[in-house]
Amino acid sequence: MMRKKIILLCLVILLIFLSIYKVTAQPQPPCRFYGYVYVGENPAQDGLNVTAVISGTTLKWTTETKNGTYGWPDKGSSNFTIPSDDPETPEKDGGVTGNSIEFYVQGIKTNQTATFESGGAKRFDLSISETVDNQNGQSESTPNPYLFYAILIVIVIGTGSVAAFFIYRKGYRINVLKRPKQRS
Repeated sequence: MMRKKIILLCLVILLIFLSIYKVTAQPQPPCRFYGYVYVGENPAQDGLNVTAVISGTTLKWTTETKNGTYGWPDKGSSNFTIPSDDPETPEKDGGVTGNSIEFYVQGIKTNQTATFESGGAKRFDLSISETVDNQNGQSESTPNPYLFYAILIVIVIGTGSVAAFFIYRKGYRINVLKRPKQRS
């Protein structure tokens, strides 16, 4: 009888202790990505932005290319890690194993998607088919369908006429076209 009371008392103390003790989840390690970056068939130039975005969120992380790589310190680029989501916060602030990660190079989507793995170190080479201008990082490849064309002016001056066409296409300007004056 005494033994049953001791066991019951121990169980009550244990239940009280467990109800007071807050179980905290251990933060998971981040996922590290690294690899080569290609623009067309060539290694990417230094200083291009590589951005990783968790699909379906606004969460993103950015690094820069160095020696045609990203996230690869042995090759000269900086570490590139995506933190794991903190389970103690209500908002999503990192990856969870199985999340899809989309990659962009200088704002151009790579059409390559990786999977987040907590504690993983993944080599993931990236490529874009467009070329990038060395001076300002702007795309200079095939026309983008969102660009628009504007045609301006036909100016008539006196007896002659000058047709000036300015075509806006990615910041390039086509020179003035002149029509010769007609002799009377």
